[in-house]
Amino acid sequence: MKKYIYIIITIFVSLFYSCQYEALPTYSGTDQIYFSYSDSLRDGSIYGADSLLVQFGYDAVIKSDSIVGIGVNVMGNVVNYDRRVSFIMIDSTSTAIRGKDVELLPDLSLIPAGKNTGKIYIKLYNTENLKGKSLMVSLRLIENEYFKTDYRLTPVDYINSEGKIVSTEYRVRFDNSSEKPNMWANPSTSIYFDMVFGTYSRVKFTLMCQILPGCTREYFTYGQNENPMTVFSARFPTGLMAGWARGLNSYLIAYKDEHGGVPLYDENGNEVTSGEMFK
Repeated sequence: MKKYIYIIITIFVSLFYSCQYEALPTYSGTDQIYFSYSDSLRDGSIYGADSLLVQFGYDAVIKSDSIVGIGVNVMGNVVNYDRRVSFIMIDSTSTAIRGKDVELLPDLSLIPAGKNTGKIYIKLYNTENLKGKSLMVSLRLIENEYFKTDYRLTPVDYINSEGKIVSTEYRVRFDNSSEKPNMWANPSTSIYFDMVFGTYSRVKFTLMCQILPGCTREYFTYGQNENPMTVFSARFPTGLMAGWARGLNSYLIAYKDEHGGVPLYDENGNEVTSGEMFK
């Protein structure tokens, strides 16, 4: 009889603890907010991933302002209501002036109901203050009633020139320049870009930055104390150049087909084409 009682008690206790564990939530920590770019890093293959460059001068129609959305992710729960995302401009590392060159748009910045991703928004102004120079806005996510910001380091071992990237900070650079980036303008490196991508034009380069992953003006720029050929060799392996060239060529072919045989033209009235090397 005692044997049967022991078995019954054992079964009851097992069922009790089983129900208890089934009732546990899948995530029990505090919801964290961080910039989305940190989830997409791949062993340093994305240069300048923690920043964005906006170029007013490369728009077909020069804009007086531009609203920029920057992706953010949540580590935690999905809920059935919108959650506001709080952020600040770091004045000490920003060259832009809030209210003059840039505005933060907190009312638009949120994680929508049922989502664990969203965007924060800022507005950049193309004013006389921007003429002939580049400005930068440094942003930092901050805690609010919905999110903590303890998740600060990226989950991958990615090191940039300033050390390990902080996932709660992001930089936006903007200018109104329409000139060649210096690596494409330098005679020692421009010959390779001309062979792979064809003759430079503002329209072509704008298109490349829009459709080719990781292609930015900043990627085609070397620093004052850097050797252009050394930077070129590190950033532009043959596989990357071939992939970008084929991607550009495929886009131009599709564009022509979609527009009844009319090609894309650049600002000088010439047809936009890719280079001959990887066609």
